[in-house]
Amino acid sequence: MTRHLRSTVLLLEPHPDSAAMFAEVLRWAGFRVETTMSASAGRTVLPRPTPDLVIVGLRSCEGPVSAALSGGHSIPTIAITSDPRDTEQADALGYASVLLRPVDPARLIAEVRRALHSAWHSTPGAA
Repeated sequence: MTRHLRSTVLLLEPHPDSAAMFAEVLRWAGFRVETTMSASAGRTVLPRPTPDLVIVGLRSCEGPVSAALSGGHSIPTIAITSDPRDTEQADALGYASVLLRPVDPARLIAEVRRALHSAWHSTPGAA
């Protein structure tokens, strides 16, 4: 079993149809997925253990949410937006990746795997 199959993804997506589609794609790829509608809700339903990656609808929250959700520890975060002008802001805020809607399912899976791989290899003692 590869490491990503044990990974938990927290999906912060305010659009129910998009959330359902993203969650289905990620589960199909072998990830555990927790979903919530907003960052504030995410703080109250944060899965235990802390998620390995956060995917956020960029317009659904203010600023990067991963540190707030993880008690200050860095969690790779992927932003999803429908406005190409948001990509510079997301890059400046330190998101691991920015995906434009409509999101290709294969690209979503690839970006999640890439972000997790990068996080594991940048963490001291990571396998």
